[in-house]
Amino acid sequence: MRACEQVTESLYAYEINGSDVEPALAESCEANEDATVWVCTLRQGVTFHDGSDFDAADVVATFNMGLNIGSPTHVGVAGTWDYYGYLWGLMSKPGQ
Repeated sequence: MRACEQVTESLYAYEINGSDVEPALAESCEANEDATVWVCTLRQGVTFHDGSDFDAADVVATFNMGLNIGSPTHVGVAGTWDYYGYLWGLMSKPGQ
């Protein structure tokens, strides 16, 4: 996971020289009682390398790309998305 931090930023990151998580692009994230809805407050003033602003639409697009099998941007290298299943049990087809 730390290699990914060299080329991407996430809502939360690992602390330097540790394993505790701390806010990164998010200032905070709060879940509802059964953790089915999350509300994140995003850092203000964050921009991409081209100068465009970072906002909630970027977060939604990233999750859509990674988790929505029907999304046209959900292609992966081999279309298998093994990492999501390995880490969180996501992306499994029924019966697997």
